[in-house]
Amino acid sequence: THLSQYIKQIFAQVSNPPIDPIRERSVMSLINYLGGNENVLDHKPEHARKIRIEDPLLSPSEFEFIRNAKFDEFSTEIIEATYNPNQTDLQSAVKQLARQAAACVVSGTSILIISNKNISPERVRIPSLMATGAVHQYLLRKKLRAKTSLVVEAGDVVETHHFATLIGFGATAIYPYLAIETILHQGSGSKRSNKI
Repeated sequence: THLSQYIKQIFAQVSNPPIDPIRERSVMSLINYLGGNENVLDHKPEHARKIRIEDPLLSPSEFEFIRNAKFDEFSTEIIEATYNPNQTDLQSAVKQLARQAAACVVSGTSILIISNKNISPERVRIPSLMATGAVHQYLLRKKLRAKTSLVVEAGDVVETHHFATLIGFGATAIYPYLAIETILHQGSGSKRSNKI
């Protein structure tokens, strides 16, 4: 069972009238900005030094751009949300991940990528929701959360509810690499079958 299944409403909720994101574009937006936040009471140009994203779902090209961002205003770091179960347990791995994230932010990382992509027979993934929530809460306790944006590169994000819970737990943007690779693979397969 996916971890996000434990975070679901058990009642029906509707809006009246139904939400219309096209008609209500002026008050509804998925646009967000990546980078550290400055004190909102200070008026300075650093407030505008952000990477604008149109919605939290990143395409492969958008993710590559963010991952390889080389600007003075941005420092991107990838932390691995995987662990070796023969050497440590999940709880210890999550705590270590949170401490590693805090160390990155202290050293100036303004965009932190939490990735559970590099799995192997020796390394298993930390669920992306658990990793994101742990890092988010730890950075809040250390008073570091505003200094960085969290981007999640995850193989266990395939449903809209998975996206919603990740954003609710602190992610700014999500790159569901396995879902995208599956869609692209199926698309290329259908093109081949059409040519035959």
